[in-house]
Amino acid sequence: PPQKKTPRLNSSSSLSIKGLPDDDAVLCTNDTTYAVRNVQLSNSLLLISPSSDNADDSEQTWSVHDNLSSIIELVPCLPRLERLNYLLDTNLYAGYEAESQHSQASLYTWEDLQTLVQASDAELRKGLRDRNAILIDGHYRLLHPVYFHTVLDTLITSATAEDMPLEALRLVDCSRSLQEHDIPPEIVRHCLRSFSDPGEGWKQEDEGNDDEVYALSEVKVCQFLGLRLLTAERVRTMFMR
Repeated sequence: PPQKKTPRLNSSSSLSIKGLPDDDAVLCTNDTTYAVRNVQLSNSLLLISPSSDNADDSEQTWSVHDNLSSIIELVPCLPRLERLNYLLDTNLYAGYEAESQHSQASLYTWEDLQTLVQASDAELRKGLRDRNAILIDGHYRLLHPVYFHTVLDTLITSATAEDMPLEALRLVDCSRSLQEHDIPPEIVRHCLRSFSDPGEGWKQEDEGNDDEVYALSEVKVCQFLGLRLLTAERVRTMFMR
């Protein structure tokens, strides 16, 4: 209903219309996406204003500026994040050595994603979080599953070898330990955040500090490893056929 839409539009600090040439346009506020529809009217709608040359207020005349037969209607809709999946899947991060194989043309900054994805800023950020994207050198990326598995395995192996408690892993200690394996601190932190439950020292924001402490989640680790095993078995079965 209009009475529910208007407060959102009035309280928003910005409005933007998004869509590539072949897309149906959407209008986005800071936190909501609206489908833009052209609604035909059964009656004509006249846009008028008082005429500037009225000589007598008792005989006021009006100027007609336009005769409209349709209006634009805004309808709240789900963010269109399908394109985000494609953009992130085209260039998975598999470690520093593999970066020479990728083109910068297929890497996307926040501003690029704002332009290409039909979603509000809040919905786009949530979409990136839900897909476990990481910001690397100014570009949003997904980690390649094989590389992600390697980082997790190295993290747990190193923590066990150095008697680090898996329920209280300090970011600074883990980063220092994995540095000798050429795993950068931002990847270590992303791995800890991905396989831990929020706890003391754990921050939601992208910016963090070396004092962060993480407790690895057995459920999250087992889910990931189970998925990796099923994927590997599926690939092996297809190969055997």
